[in-house]
Amino acid sequence: MIEQIKAALYVRLSQEDRNKLHPEDNSESINNQIMLLKSRCEKEGWIIYDIYNDDDFSGSDRQRPEFNRMIEDARLHKFDVLLCKTQSRFCRDLELVEHYLNYMFPVWNIRFLSIIDNADTSNRQNRKARQINGLIDQWYLEDISENVKAVLSAKRKKGEWVGSQAPYGYAKSPEDKHKLIIDEPAAKIVRYIYRLYINGLGYASIVRRLNDEQIPPPAKYKNLKEVSSHKKTATRGLWCYYTIQKILSSQVYIGNTVQGKSEKLSYKGEERRYKPQSEWDIVENTHDAIVSYDTWHKAQIIRSTRSTPYKQDMKNTVFSRMCKCVYCGATLNKHTYHNSPMLECPTKHIKTGICPGCVITVKRLEEIVIDEIKDHFKRLMDVSAFKSKIDSNF
Repeated sequence: MIEQIKAALYVRLSQEDRNKLHPEDNSESINNQIMLLKSRCEKEGWIIYDIYNDDDFSGSDRQRPEFNRMIEDARLHKFDVLLCKTQSRFCRDLELVEHYLNYMFPVWNIRFLSIIDNADTSNRQNRKARQINGLIDQWYLEDISENVKAVLSAKRKKGEWVGSQAPYGYAKSPEDKHKLIIDEPAAKIVRYIYRLYINGLGYASIVRRLNDEQIPPPAKYKNLKEVSSHKKTATRGLWCYYTIQKILSSQVYIGNTVQGKSEKLSYKGEERRYKPQSEWDIVENTHDAIVSYDTWHKAQIIRSTRSTPYKQDMKNTVFSRMCKCVYCGATLNKHTYHNSPMLECPTKHIKTGICPGCVITVKRLEEIVIDEIKDHFKRLMDVSAFKSKIDSNF
């Protein structure tokens, strides 16, 4: 009895693909792709093993959930053939195309087949065509990336807000998503922070006061606002020094738009280059101010004369972002006390009574870890115990 061939169907439609379609053109839709692939399976007499659907994901995204699930199933050889409408539906990243289509799929004995552009890994003469298609798809991504960067740069230079979220204290205008309008409940807290700071309170005192008064920090405030629309529920969170520092230093609160502080090094990855201030896009008077210029300027003068308390600095330590507080689970921050590097829980500094806190010197922690490694090594390499165990078996 001949075993029937099992086919997996992979479909994808990104936002940029969707934007290219005319209202009457549904040819690239997810449903249309599925219908086309099912028709091919029916013609070939193949059994459909599963349908993997990545809707609203770019072809260069390596974190596509269904794509990665499909790759894992291919590795386990849960199907024999992988069908896509075109090779670009599978992937637009030439490196991934080469890795899977021309190397891993043959190793896993998986046949890749795209219907429209006839990519077929069972056809040796087809490889150059697949590589050319992959190169064209990558050029397409590069062009899209450059076009998007150019459009966003032009908008930033005109003072239009291009961020995905409005800064705390503002909301995006319903009439124009590139314009900021004041969100009064949050703006009231921004003014309160400036008032406390100018009246003599430091970052630590402001953080503790806001947390003790149970004022929601920006992320929690955003989630609380969205509960009514059945989105995310409110998350637990506390104010921290960085948030206060960001609010007190930002020109957005005097009506200026400051954007373009960093840029992605490549459309393929998330690594970013932080630009010098001379390269930032700063446009004045683009929206209503929350605080006056005099108030903001006073805050900058005070900031320039004060040191930043409890500055997180995890550079040059092997324990960066690894150590947690035994009481509250917060990540320990590194700071220096009398020239001695310390790891300390930040939570006890930002809200009264929430955590007793824990503290340890980096030197002492290194000693503890080294002792543990030595003990572990001795247990694994206990020659006498090993010899005794061997002798007992003979």
